[in-house]
Amino acid sequence: MKNNITILCLSNIYSKKICQKFADSLDMFFVDVNDILEYNLVNSDMLQSAGKSYFDKQERKTIMGLSQYENALFRANIELLTKADNIKVFKENSVVLYVKLPVKILEKFELEAETKQVVHPLYAFDEEDKFCKQNCDCVIEITDDDAKNVEIMKGALVKYYADIEKGN
Repeated sequence: MKNNITILCLSNIYSKKICQKFADSLDMFFVDVNDILEYNLVNSDMLQSAGKSYFDKQERKTIMGLSQYENALFRANIELLTKADNIKVFKENSVVLYVKLPVKILEKFELEAETKQVVHPLYAFDEEDKFCKQNCDCVIEITDDDAKNVEIMKGALVKYYADIEKGN
């Protein structure tokens, strides 16, 4: 049985927040894949001095290593998960949950973030939504209430494992 969880979400801002809360509620280790990659791989000279091929190999090696953790909840931005076969790497050892935000809430998070950091463009919403649905074990429709959303996510996870037990 898979003992890790990978979260797909189209809002980087929201997924960081809700994933930490969800991991805490399940007593799991929270792994922000993008933060680890940034810490391990990104410096001002790396791409220039080592080249893109080297960088991609090191990124891949890090992702492969992270995916082997146990009792971990993984979060990464959609750009990273759609790159190469990264989602497949996480699917091998994780239940993949798609935390689907209604477009209005997604737009709200991205607008609030506009002055703080680069926002995730919504022009690719339909394609990214399709990718998430095709690559997840469970779609979770959530609200704008974080506490309620953690409970919704827990319920979806329990239902997923119950369905597995029944052979569905």
